[in-house]
Amino acid sequence: QGQAPKEPAVPTGAKLCVKNLPDDATDASIKALFEPHGAVTSVDVKVRADGKCRGFGFVSFASPEEATKAMEATSGTKLGEKELFVVVAIAKDKLPDTEVKGKSKGKGQKGEKGAPEKGRGKGKVAAKGKSAPPAAVQT
Repeated sequence: QGQAPKEPAVPTGAKLCVKNLPDDATDASIKALFEPHGAVTSVDVKVRADGKCRGFGFVSFASPEEATKAMEATSGTKLGEKELFVVVAIAKDKLPDTEVKGKSKGKGQKGEKGAPEKGRGKGKVAAKGKSAPPAAVQT
């Protein structure tokens, strides 16, 4: 009845987030880099639609001890022209419950621009170069 997870369950602390990967990084190249430091259970290099690396990925190990050893051995090393930044990955559902700030366009946010009646036209405006007709004068 329940759906199977995409990846096997990884013990807490056994999954690493590898940042600052070069454009040509692949699952295979990253696995080859981390295998000497422990038993790699999965590699997930994030790629764009054009197939180029997005600059980060995840490497999972059999145990948190192996992940720590690999993190210490590989963080700060150069891969191509880029220096890798390796940290323990934190699951999205384990992140502290903080409001995400970014490019969202929520309503009532700080710095709100425009009039509250935005998009309702400018009202009746006299034609350019002409004045409004004079009011009727009663005598």
